[in-house]
Amino acid sequence: MINTIENLDFRKEMERYVGGCLLNIPEDVARLFREYTLLIWDYKLVGKIYEFYNDNAIMYVENGNTV
Repeated sequence: MINTIENLDFRKEMERYVGGCLLNIPEDVARLFREYTLLIWDYKLVGKIYEFYNDNAIMYVENGNTV
């Protein structure tokens, strides 16, 4: 588990990148997903999910069902 207090500067840098990423090259896309995942899971910023996914997003889950 990440110590969020000790890594506050790192978290803020990730948030800056995620908020201003221009997606110019494929590596930017990979970094965006990696850092979004870290922010949501490791830093427990679950509300970020709502910033990333549209309300009309379709999720495909087990057995071919959709949500």
